[in-house]
This record gives sequence, C-alpha cells and structure tokens, in this order.
Amino acid sequence: MDREDILNKVFETNNEKYDHEADMARAQLMRTAENAIKLFKMIKPGDNLEGWTAAKITKASDYLQSVTGYMEYEMFKEKEKEHMMSIKDSDDDYHESLAQKLDKYQRQTRDLDDLESSIRKSGQWNDEFEKKFKSRRQQMAYDKIKAKAKYE
Repeated sequence: MDREDILNKVFETNNEKYDHEADMARAQLMRTAENAIKLFKMIKPGDNLEGWTAAKITKASDYLQSVTGYMEYEMFKEKEKEHMMSIKDSDDDYHESLAQKLDKYQRQTRDLDDLESSIRKSGQWNDEFEKKFKSRRQQMAYDKIKAKAKYE
C-alpha cells in the first residue's frame, strides 16, 4: 500500500474517497511556501520585526506543525495496524499472543484515559489521583517495553 492509498484510507469518510480538500490544501501550501521563502529572503539576521509580524509567523508555523504531526501520526498508525494485521494473519501463536497483549494495552489505555477524563470533569481530581495515574501509566509503558523487547 503506497502513501496515497494510506491517506485515502485514513481520511475517507462515508465511503467518499475524494472531496477536493487535498487539492485546495496543496494549493494553499504552495502559496504558503512561496510566501515563506519571500519572507525568509526579506528578513535578514539581526533585523527587528514588529511584534505582531513575529506573532503571525509563529502562529503559522505552529499550525503547520500541528497538521504535520497529526498526519504523520495517522500514517504511522495505519502502517502499524497493517503490520499488526499481517502478523495476526500468520499462524504463529506467539504473534497472536502479542497482538492480544497490544489490544489489551490499548483497551487499558483508553479505559484509563476515560476514567481520568470523568474524574477531572467531576472536579474531584487531586494530587493523589495524579500520582496514581502517573504510576499506572508508567507501569503500562514498562509492560509494553517488556513485551516489545520479547518480540524483537
């Protein structure tokens, strides 16, 4: 599966694979890149910028980094899912066990996130909960590392 197939799979909604959003985004990104290059050439090292101009550049950079991070994560997640499915399709009991452990870990993580969210919303969140949740998340991360080390 190539990059475009992954993106289509990740971002498809209601079986609509193509909605022209990507074309518009690509055109906007091209204009953004052109403007960024122009600004880069205009601003010399040591120049003083008005505060609002620096703030706009920072905001644009932050927005682009957010989208880039999200899309990279979605692509990574899809590739990992495919990888796990290929492992799961094998008849190897060991790999099946690892897939089950990963599913269990993901369920535990979601459950822990849901529990934390509900406690925070109820206004009962305190330092004691913070310590317990931090400890549990550390233990879960340690368990995941151990399982991954066994796999490799």
